[in-house]
Amino acid sequence: MRVRTVFFLLIISGFMGSCVRNDDTPLVKAYFSEDYISEHKGRYVIEVPKVYELAHVVMAVKFQRQRSDYFIEKRTSYFQEVLDYFNDYNSSRIFSNYSYSESDYIENYAFRDNSYAYKMVNEEISLKETYTSISQYDIFKDFLDDVQAFSYESNFNDFYTAHAGFYENQIALYDAIIPVQDMWDWLENQFSARYDCYKIIISPLTGGSHSTRRFKTDTYKETLMFVPALNPEIHSMDTLNIAYNIRHVFTEIDHNYVNPVTEEFRDELKKAMGDLNNWKDEKPSNTVYSSHYMVFNEYMTWAVYDIYISERYPEHIASQIREITISKMEGDRGFIRFRSFEDSLIQIYTNKSPGENIEDLYPEILKAI
Repeated sequence: MRVRTVFFLLIISGFMGSCVRNDDTPLVKAYFSEDYISEHKGRYVIEVPKVYELAHVVMAVKFQRQRSDYFIEKRTSYFQEVLDYFNDYNSSRIFSNYSYSESDYIENYAFRDNSYAYKMVNEEISLKETYTSISQYDIFKDFLDDVQAFSYESNFNDFYTAHAGFYENQIALYDAIIPVQDMWDWLENQFSARYDCYKIIISPLTGGSHSTRRFKTDTYKETLMFVPALNPEIHSMDTLNIAYNIRHVFTEIDHNYVNPVTEEFRDELKKAMGDLNNWKDEKPSNTVYSSHYMVFNEYMTWAVYDIYISERYPEHIASQIREITISKMEGDRGFIRFRSFEDSLIQIYTNKSPGENIEDLYPEILKAI
């Protein structure tokens, strides 16, 4: 049995709801000490990390007038507090040098997610001892000097410290609402992959952009999920909306179980799916899904979420969630065959033999598509 532990890291001493995980590139390296493993093994962690929040502040100021809320959640009073405080420093060189728009998906992910590999000690930003980077393409490193200068100029540390209570409340709310341990246990009953620690990295500024990364050594496996926080100003906490908000983290967690299985069936998958144009309409936000492997994983992770909801919630809630999922996948995200794919998967899952799990069903799933 895993022990649930929630850490709040101040790190002073030390549109669509899509998800991104590029398994076509090698995993970057991480170094886990014996003390680190002892502290984290068997636990999940929910964090609002300092440098990660600083990266969000940079993006919030930079993108404040853009209409998209893909990377930055702009409907909260916290967002307005960020602008009220940091707009006085918008002449800092980071805002002229960081020339991307909010629609530059790959670059913004590479800036935001890689900021998690950094810590702030006595207001100095440096690489953590644990990670070399979070992804291969570390844009945050390219702008590190500019981000550091902005942090000094704006006294970001003061702002972050003043909001410590708010971040603690965000973590507590997330932990109370989202059944992380139950999702962990359920997925490890459905798949053979095992993880020693879940890290759930949230920010009150994260919009619809979610992503996940995983790291492993011979003795320890860790998965990171970058997802939005919950905010009562914009999120209703009734049963339907709780089930809906579970999706943000579930469809990141289950990439770490689905993707390794899909990897074993790459050749069969390509033959089964055929022309990718029959599986997605091209949209700006789904251009990153450029292979059969990546498109199939999006179909699978969201369909597995619907199966999980169907086993945890009453039928009337599960059916509403399923229609929301289908609408988002087919309409918003352009994955145009999702309903038929999920119909087939649900039928196969419902008729599975005793003792079979989702991983066992892959050959039959591929035959059906």
